[in-house]
Amino acid sequence: MSHRVTHRIVIAWSLLIAAGCSDTDLLDLGPYAAGVYEAKAGDVGIGADVLIDAIVQQDTNTGDAGETPDTAVDAGPDAGDGGGDTATDSVSSADAAALCGACDDGNVCTLDTCDPATGACSHVATSAPCSDGNGCTTKDLCVGTVCTGTALSCDDGNPCTTDGCEPTGANAGCSHGAAAGGCDDGDACTTADACAKGDCVGGPALNCDDGEACTADSCDPLKGCKHSATDAKGCDDSDPCTGGDTCAGGTCAGVSNGTCGCTADADCAKFATGDLCAGKLACDTTTKQCVLKPGSAVVCAAPGACGTEACDKKTGSCVKTTEKDGTACDADGSACTVADACKAGACVAGATTDCDDKNPCTDDACNPKQGCLHSPNNKVCDADGDTCTVVDYCQNGGCVPGSPKLCGDGKACTADSCDSKTGNCIYDSAAKDGAPCDADASICTLKDVCKAGVCLPGSDLKCDDENPCTSDGCNPLTGCTHAKNAQGCSDGNGCTVGDVCTDGGCKAGDLKTCIDGDKCTLDGCDAKTGSCTFVEIVGCSKKCTNAANCDDNNPCTNDICDSGICKNPANAAQCDDGSVCTSGEACSGGACVASGAKSCDDGNPCTDDSCHPKAGCQATANSAPCDADGDKCTPVDLCKDKGCTIGPKKACDDGNACTKDSCDGKTGTCAHDAAIFAGDPCDADGSACTVADTCAGGICAKGKALACDDNNVCTTDSCDPKTGCVFSHAAGTCEDGDACTVGDSCAKGVCVTGKTKSCDDGKACTTDACDSKTGGCAATPIPGCGGFCAKDADCDDSNGCTVNSCDVSTGGCKSVPRVGNCKDGDKCWLYGVCSDGSCVGGNKAKCDDGNACTTDTCEGSSGQCVFTGHSKACDDGDPCTEGDVCAFAKCTSGSKKACDDKDVCTIDACAPKTGQCLHTATSDVPCDDGDACTTGETCDKGACKPAQLGKTLVRVGTGKAGYLDGAADKAMFAQPWSARRGPGGVIYVAELGSHRIRAIAQDGTVSTFAGSGTAGLVNGAKAAAQFYAPADAQPGLDGEVYVADLNNNVVRVIDDKGQVSTFAGKGVSGFVDGYKTVARFNLPTSLAVDESGVYVTDLGNHAVRLVTVDGQVVTLAGTGKAGLKDGPAAQAQFSAPYGIARGIDGGLYVADSGNHRVRFITSAGTVLTVAGTTQGFQDGPIQVALLDTPYGIAVGVDGAVYVAEIGNRRVRRVGLDGLVYTVYGDGTKATLDEPFGVAIDGTGGGWVASFTQNQIHRFRLPVTQCDDGNPCTTDACDKKTGVCAFASKQTGASCGAGCFATEVCQSGACVTGQPKNCDDNNNCTGDYCVAGGCKHVPIPKCSP
Repeated sequence: MSHRVTHRIVIAWSLLIAAGCSDTDLLDLGPYAAGVYEAKAGDVGIGADVLIDAIVQQDTNTGDAGETPDTAVDAGPDAGDGGGDTATDSVSSADAAALCGACDDGNVCTLDTCDPATGACSHVATSAPCSDGNGCTTKDLCVGTVCTGTALSCDDGNPCTTDGCEPTGANAGCSHGAAAGGCDDGDACTTADACAKGDCVGGPALNCDDGEACTADSCDPLKGCKHSATDAKGCDDSDPCTGGDTCAGGTCAGVSNGTCGCTADADCAKFATGDLCAGKLACDTTTKQCVLKPGSAVVCAAPGACGTEACDKKTGSCVKTTEKDGTACDADGSACTVADACKAGACVAGATTDCDDKNPCTDDACNPKQGCLHSPNNKVCDADGDTCTVVDYCQNGGCVPGSPKLCGDGKACTADSCDSKTGNCIYDSAAKDGAPCDADASICTLKDVCKAGVCLPGSDLKCDDENPCTSDGCNPLTGCTHAKNAQGCSDGNGCTVGDVCTDGGCKAGDLKTCIDGDKCTLDGCDAKTGSCTFVEIVGCSKKCTNAANCDDNNPCTNDICDSGICKNPANAAQCDDGSVCTSGEACSGGACVASGAKSCDDGNPCTDDSCHPKAGCQATANSAPCDADGDKCTPVDLCKDKGCTIGPKKACDDGNACTKDSCDGKTGTCAHDAAIFAGDPCDADGSACTVADTCAGGICAKGKALACDDNNVCTTDSCDPKTGCVFSHAAGTCEDGDACTVGDSCAKGVCVTGKTKSCDDGKACTTDACDSKTGGCAATPIPGCGGFCAKDADCDDSNGCTVNSCDVSTGGCKSVPRVGNCKDGDKCWLYGVCSDGSCVGGNKAKCDDGNACTTDTCEGSSGQCVFTGHSKACDDGDPCTEGDVCAFAKCTSGSKKACDDKDVCTIDACAPKTGQCLHTATSDVPCDDGDACTTGETCDKGACKPAQLGKTLVRVGTGKAGYLDGAADKAMFAQPWSARRGPGGVIYVAELGSHRIRAIAQDGTVSTFAGSGTAGLVNGAKAAAQFYAPADAQPGLDGEVYVADLNNNVVRVIDDKGQVSTFAGKGVSGFVDGYKTVARFNLPTSLAVDESGVYVTDLGNHAVRLVTVDGQVVTLAGTGKAGLKDGPAAQAQFSAPYGIARGIDGGLYVADSGNHRVRFITSAGTVLTVAGTTQGFQDGPIQVALLDTPYGIAVGVDGAVYVAEIGNRRVRRVGLDGLVYTVYGDGTKATLDEPFGVAIDGTGGGWVASFTQNQIHRFRLPVTQCDDGNPCTTDACDKKTGVCAFASKQTGASCGAGCFATEVCQSGACVTGQPKNCDDNNNCTGDYCVAGGCKHVPIPKCSP
């Protein structure tokens, strides 16, 4: 398969993505959708070209010699491919691996491709469909490189099911379990409905009997009871004075039969029937007939759920008939009570519905109309009963397992696990016994193994190349080093003297002189022993007879017998000096002299080439800088195992979302293309109050302001930059839309209706009304009222219960009450009965829809119900919301009830049943007790209490790798290595990844102090100077700054004029003392400065070096070999010493990373161990304290030592009181990861450089930091400012520790007399005083 086909596959993949195909679509292509397809045996008929042509339809690339364009289906082999399409085109696995390697990152949200020319993989984020493995999410899509779904709604709208969701397992997805409680089956003809087996089951039938003979009673499932009039049906109106009683309009009425004449009510007694329920007869003065007196009939209560009432004709009393106790009924119309039942004729509400679904992930409540509601919450829960998963959480009603409990103790020699029963971490050391490990972070030891939980160093890597002309050592990072030296050597010929090493080979010196002055001896030298030989010349005492008598065994002389005398003149013959490292040997002056040296240069920059006189050319691996790929965007390529390995990519991320960042491989220049993202959305100001921020010209332009006007005069509209629009309740007047109300006012964010406007004009003959639209009053005259009449029609008062007539003689209207049925013309009213001139007993049509957010009316002209939505206040049934308001005929929840008590040590919530605010005490939450002298405060059972650990004050840097100056929260770093405090509180940061020195001002602003950002060794103006992975930047005594230039193996200096120069070192690795321009270092990492010069920790040489003020480089401590040994500095041993700091007494503290200790070099030249024994973590006295890979080190104003530990992810304090404790970090990556450098600023704060977090943390030291170490001051901390104050003690107060004859305070200083004499007169002990007692440290290998 040609490379052309490989490119076509990648292009085809890209085209499919561009065309809108998702990852899922591509996966459907099976193996053909792989980044580079390798045909397999059995794929007969489908060549690689067929596959691609099927995707792109036609290949028009004829780049291969002789190849014609492929059509959609290959009929045969491709010319130029060498055939093969009859079966398959294929790329061998070896070729594929050589081209690209494995580019599949296993992430469905990235498009994995490979550049066959370089083998470089790329992983481009997609927005394809995916699966996040969570059954409780839907519409999963790739967002960036992460598969993210939206929450699945599991609400089935059924009040009789408990809705939940299982994220994983066989039943993953929504679940709907049966629930108990009241409900509404939607049938208005049933009562006391209740849930059963997940369905709402109707209860007893509704009793619709109204006891009226003229109505047909029935029930409409939608509307409830119906009472239809049965007109023309015979009936009995219980009036003895009427006949032909019939039903009309649902009412029984008869016509006067004229038999009950009367002149007074008393005349009607004789017509009574004895039915006392029908009412009393009275005399109608108009008709002179007895009629039933309106309102006198006995009316019993309407039928109820638990009984009926009927009138006893004999007594005229209502007699109640009750249902049997226990009969089901509905007492309150609420679904929140169950088992309502009849008791003594009354319907009594049953028990409150139990809505607890036993699901911790739902908030359970009951709505009187809807029944049980189970709202999903986001509380903490227990998903699996496993105490080894922490923070299981609720999602969509289901409990989702949290993250596993982290039980890593950071030790390679323990098997870390969690006991699921107890939740306790188990660190099993026995399980790892014999397992390989790395004891010292050095490849200079082999076969490190675990034993009893400790990683024990193995054997040393053997780096002796048996070449005396190389100084053999080992770099913990790169391995064996073989530095060429200029020592004396032996070329294997004992007859040369002054042999010297040159370019890694032994160069022969001068020939040894072996002349005894005796002409009768043949003078020579034994090359094996180096001994002179004087062989007697045969016949010398006699005259020679031939040349053989004159053989001196020297090929560079001619042996001649001249007249009996031997002569040995020098010749110019070819010869062999016995060394394979020389060439062109010829005799000169009687000796064999070489004219040239053998070239051993193999052209490989990653080998040190030399020649051995016997073995010949030697190529030794080095760790020098090289160029692996010709790409200037990988400037830190390094040699390893004789090969050049590609270094990290240059950091070009400018932190700007509106530019596409890239690096030009030819020039190494970063490019920031603004055009490609033009018009894309961005976030200009981090505020939710602006929308439509877009990229323009490489800048995120601020969009328009978010419109927060809700058109509600009862809210004050504003915008919170964090949350967006805020609608706060406002007071004042408002308008509810009804012009007939006055004094409307705002309350809880809604307009509350005021009083109704009065339109009463005080006139009895007008009908008064108010127009709701205009607010105007209208008075409509009542016809015939109060006026004169000419005819009966003029007196019509539109009252069906009056008989109106005109008295022509007086011109006045008369109105006489009428007896009988009536209806006032309003179709919303049912028939009534006339009584005293009024229509009574009718019923208004039922138009109540049960919705508090509608105004329910009946249209009189049509009799139709009208339900009109309004915007008045309502109640959503949730006591934890306020200001609920109607909108679109529904009650919309208002704002959540404010329960925040402003106390971070309580969890504030609202009780869903009572609406009561709950404030639950919490623990382990960061807080501030208001005391500036305490740090690390956390909540403890609702109270804010200080802790010992330091409190983070600020993190300088975004945490994203890159290069950007500016404010603390905007700046970017790339692998910051060290932090050092300079004059004025400036913090200098040596930045390994960007090859720069940065500076942090007191206000947190970051600027570039020196370095162009390009790796190299270029001196000059500091802005243009080049460094190569600087590891430390230490301010000097006169305004200069010294730089440990790690990969250049030199110490640089930036003077007070901004000029950079090389201070010490030759620029190549080695271990050579001498004048600073010829001295050699091997990975200088840290610096300290005092009047004696500049101290350097030489990591690769396991030594501490000193550049003296007169320019000499000397080894102050260490032998050049890794080890652990205290004693005289010249014999002491370190293992990969990193940090160094000067103590307040003039000694030097060293972070001995490989030995996991803090070491101390006294001013007298003795090395002591201050703290640490084996690798681990343990606070406490220095005798038991454990450290893990200490890197950075600093000394505080009180003399205490502060150590940044890589292994423990902490900053530790080693106090002069002999105690070790943590001042910052809790061992987690989130708080602090890989702290390389530390600085103490003298104001109660510390700084630590996090190499992997790309940040500089400033943290507050414990309040004990106000101890200035001076026994003659009283130290205190101001609780308001956190500033330390040091007041001098009274003169004469005792001070010191007993190491001087007198120790008293004077003017705040401890004045001492003569020191205590600890000299034991033993030259082989180091004598000193500690805490009043004498110490005598033996000096190894010392003879008294």
